[in-house]
Amino acid sequence: MRTEAEMAEEWWQSADGAKDGGHRDRARVLKALAEQALAQADHLSVTGMPASAVDALVASESLSDLGNDRVAFRHDVLREWAIGNLLYFDLSLIERLPLDRPAPPDLGRGVELAARLSIERTADIERWRSLHAAVSKTGVNESWRRAVLLALVRSEIAVEMLDKASAALFAVRARLLRELIRIVMAVESDPVDKYFAAAGIDPRKIPAGINVPVGPSWARLILWLIKTGVGVPAPAIPDVVSLYSNWSIIWGGKDPWTPRIVEWFYYWLSQIDTSRIMARSKNRPRAFNDELDSEQVGRLAEDLRTGFLLFCNHRPNLAAEYLKSFSKHPYRHHALRALLKFRGALAQAAPKELAELTADYLLPKEDKEDEEYSGPFPEAFKYVGLDFVPASPAQGPFYELLLHAPEYGLPLIRRIVDHAVAFKTGGRDFFRNAMTVVFPDGCEKVFPWYQSYGWSRDLGAGPSVVASALLALEAWAHGRIEKGEPVDKVVAEIIGQGPVPAAYLLVAVDLLLSHWPDSHTPAVPFVACPELLCLDRQRVVSDNIQMPDIFGLKEVEREPAGLVSLESLKTRPSRHLTLDQLLDFYAMEEFSADRPVLTGLLQGAAARLGPPQKQSNLGDPELMVLHALNRIDPNNWRKTSVQTADGPKEGWEYTPPAAERDHLKPLQDEMQERNTHAQAEGSIRIVLNNPGRSSTVFAAAAVKWAREVANKPAGNGSEQWLREEAIVSVAMIAARDGGTGLIATHGDWVRETFRRAFKGKHDPACRMRDGLQYNPIAIAFMGTALLLKNRFEMADVRTLLEAAGDDDPAAAQGFFYVAGILAAVDERLPRAVLRCAFLACIQPVRQWGMPEEDHKARLEARHRAVTAAIEADLAWLDGKLDEPAWPAFEPSRAHSRHSYSLNERRRERDDREKRPEQYTDQQAAALWLGKAASIFDVVKRPWLRDVARAYSNWTVVANGSDLGEEDDPDRIPDEWNRAYFNLLARCLAGLTIPQIDEFALGPILRLPGEASLDVTAIFVRSVDDVYFNGTGLGDGEAVHIRTTLARRLMTSRQWEWQRRDLSDSIGTHLARALAVLLFNDYSYVFSPSKCYLLERGVDRLPPFLPPLQELAESGPFLFMATTLLNLLEVSPRPAHLPLTCAASKSWLAAHADDSEFWIGRAIGRRVCSVIEATLTLAPNSFAPDQPGRREIDDVLGKWIRLGVAEAHRLEKALREIQ
Repeated sequence: MRTEAEMAEEWWQSADGAKDGGHRDRARVLKALAEQALAQADHLSVTGMPASAVDALVASESLSDLGNDRVAFRHDVLREWAIGNLLYFDLSLIERLPLDRPAPPDLGRGVELAARLSIERTADIERWRSLHAAVSKTGVNESWRRAVLLALVRSEIAVEMLDKASAALFAVRARLLRELIRIVMAVESDPVDKYFAAAGIDPRKIPAGINVPVGPSWARLILWLIKTGVGVPAPAIPDVVSLYSNWSIIWGGKDPWTPRIVEWFYYWLSQIDTSRIMARSKNRPRAFNDELDSEQVGRLAEDLRTGFLLFCNHRPNLAAEYLKSFSKHPYRHHALRALLKFRGALAQAAPKELAELTADYLLPKEDKEDEEYSGPFPEAFKYVGLDFVPASPAQGPFYELLLHAPEYGLPLIRRIVDHAVAFKTGGRDFFRNAMTVVFPDGCEKVFPWYQSYGWSRDLGAGPSVVASALLALEAWAHGRIEKGEPVDKVVAEIIGQGPVPAAYLLVAVDLLLSHWPDSHTPAVPFVACPELLCLDRQRVVSDNIQMPDIFGLKEVEREPAGLVSLESLKTRPSRHLTLDQLLDFYAMEEFSADRPVLTGLLQGAAARLGPPQKQSNLGDPELMVLHALNRIDPNNWRKTSVQTADGPKEGWEYTPPAAERDHLKPLQDEMQERNTHAQAEGSIRIVLNNPGRSSTVFAAAAVKWAREVANKPAGNGSEQWLREEAIVSVAMIAARDGGTGLIATHGDWVRETFRRAFKGKHDPACRMRDGLQYNPIAIAFMGTALLLKNRFEMADVRTLLEAAGDDDPAAAQGFFYVAGILAAVDERLPRAVLRCAFLACIQPVRQWGMPEEDHKARLEARHRAVTAAIEADLAWLDGKLDEPAWPAFEPSRAHSRHSYSLNERRRERDDREKRPEQYTDQQAAALWLGKAASIFDVVKRPWLRDVARAYSNWTVVANGSDLGEEDDPDRIPDEWNRAYFNLLARCLAGLTIPQIDEFALGPILRLPGEASLDVTAIFVRSVDDVYFNGTGLGDGEAVHIRTTLARRLMTSRQWEWQRRDLSDSIGTHLARALAVLLFNDYSYVFSPSKCYLLERGVDRLPPFLPPLQELAESGPFLFMATTLLNLLEVSPRPAHLPLTCAASKSWLAAHADDSEFWIGRAIGRRVCSVIEATLTLAPNSFAPDQPGRREIDDVLGKWIRLGVAEAHRLEKALREIQ
């Protein structure tokens, strides 16, 4: 096979013609034109050159004649050949190239051809080495060096050339080989969405960062690496694995090399595992000769395991060996846990071994020592059950085993369900705790343990492991039926031969309901079981209930991606139908053939159960069986008109016989009354939180209902409590929506209702639960304030202040809704409420050993102090006294949480401290202050600054201001901090920078260590709220605050540790502060940080770019990169380019060879995306004469060397900008 280099050399040497008398002139012409091409001349001049030579080259179609002594190479490839040959024969001409800029396409190809000639057409690689060295000097753009390296794999005889250059590639820890692999993956690829878009698939549905190999370079390099085998240097193995994995994933393993790749994955993975198994042995084999550090080995092991598991079906024998090796694994439990999270193709390759390992992991052994640590609430599967939360058919290997090897998958599920039943029942016999399904042939099948019926639901009463297994069983069964298998056959396999727990019954019911009418005959024995009909009626409510995500755990507990999903099962008809609804169909003529059999089975059940009791309802089998017989009787159905979306249509309506109707009427009447009251209470709760749904008419009707039911019992204790809360809500609705007439008529009742609520039972949950719901005290507080809005009475003011002065801060939840209303009634009212509330937060300490009488005396003294304060505020409101001072909180000094003392002064202070007699309930104080946030307008209410000043010193002392600068307090008043520093930020409007320093920043800068970081996060977030919402803070002041606190953060030890270690993880305190300084909200582990600025907010970002750049350059760690990119991605602008470039250069300096940072964590792709968006918006910002263009070109070149494919595409786009 002739190579391009060989043909180029022949063309050059022959001057595209015979070696005749004109050869020398033609060669001189080609050389002269090549020199002009090297100088990037647009049109080549042949002035002064021999006409005959020029004419000959035109005739041979090497040149095109443009006239006026101007020519051009007939094809671009000939221009590139000329440049390549010129450089090959005279390497010194390299210096004439524009090496400080990205290589133009023709010059880049010319250099590549020169490199191919240098290695193909010489006996050794010295000329290639010289060329590579010439383009690797400092200041040379990466694209030139890249062209020389790519010559090795772009040669048609690449395998031979790679062998020839192997010594150079393997030198210095395989530096050039690693670089070559990464460059090939970056340059020789296209984004996969390009191909999906061409196929009509929405590219937005394709995960970002997936690239498809183009050209033969990948295959050539892989073929050579496989051929090299164990000769591949250890430092290059991580990059080789990345190349192999990407190749096999893109082609789905349907290529000739994946089977060989799997063998190498297993070989390298075995080295690592053997090293770990023999970790304590003196003769421990060294994985990769210890040429990789522990972090690299750990990361490599994960990549190898992923690649091997994905394609192990190509080598089933190796998959079985791999699973057997787990018996010797030193961290067997953790390894099995990881395996069950990601199983790849193991169910196809080694189903038997996978099923055995799964059972071994899930089914606990009898271990008395382990029992001591099982906790107070033992579980069937102990803590491993948490791995299956949330329950899903995609959890675990169940569905895959059923799909590929049901002979192993189904017994595994049986074992798991049996274990859960044995655990729940303690091994007892089920006796009468069972349902019996009778089949038409007289056979009976027993399903014990009613309680297990709902276990195949994600919110069922069973373990998540069992739910996941049964959900997988259901999904597998649906698939079989949809492929044409008979329903009765599939159902028979689900319920098995012998007695199985009732858990399997619901799976069978799901199939019967979801595949109707194909299931009409197989459903008969199940519909004929009255116990099952009763049990299934209770299911549909729980199937469709939406559980509130109170703690935001849904962000963490996401079901894994798989072939099936929980959502796909929830869309099945069985999730909104019940088994007894099938009875109606058997009354129809279409299914009349099944009716005699069903009737006979139901009659047999009726005889077995006996007649119903007087109080029996449709939840009792005795009545259900008679109801079922009536429902399938065609004589109990009559024609009727049914209203549909398309208008009235003729239909059928069930008319129960007189005996059934008479039996159910008393029960229905009782239920109707309860439902009426329940509907009234439900409407009241809706209107409580949504005034738009209310009216004067509703308020009047609600008052009438409330007064009628006030003295009537409501059932059990919970129903009575809800009734009482509804009555308090009605009183509030009357005050809010009833108008003066309704209040005048029922005012005394309204006030008495509120009075009872204030004296009611206190619920500590009201401190944490926002809103009015389930908080009668807050509802009453809000209602009392609304009475003041209607008519000012000092008695109502007293009621409010007494509620504020109560030990329980529950009323604060109501203050949130009426703080503005109270300010509108009298600007002084919110102040009085807060003052009384703050005093009530100062509580006596219950000291150990103190007599009860002494503690009661302290409580009474405190009560008298609160009462006196209330009287003082009432006198002030009445104009009789001056405004009282803000109550001083009991000092709360923080102590060092470290085991050692950082300075002698603090140790002496600790020794002098006496045990206080009082403490400040900072959570209650924070609740009151936080709920006043709606009136935090310092321009309208200058007194807010008085509040901030009054509690400034207490706040900083409680946060540890008298500890050492790098010490950490053992505790901080976190709730108070959130409320107080939010207030402090709202008080900055109108202040100068020196005033801000004295009023706010000075106290914050006194805080030590982690307290400083926590307060920075709270304060800066609130400052941003003020600034970006345009409420009185200027650019200069906002930038000064952020810059000051950013520089304080950069002096902290947490920052120093993070920037030194460059860890992928980050401490919570530093993360919160840094995220906010970068305009992000930090969400702990529940979800990634997210920028809180919208596009309009980014319009005001430019003044903040200098401190952001300072942070980015000083902290080149992962969290900084991901969080800053969150901000830059919101709305990329040309003004952001200096920050983007500076940050990228800093990160490159710190992660010069870290492909995990740039590719694994997608930092390279994300930065390229930001630059590309800016390029689309403002292409002129990237013109060659722009100051930042050279930096961008340099950064892109380095990213391509690291394997960032998006950087190569961006580099090509930038070449078009002239």
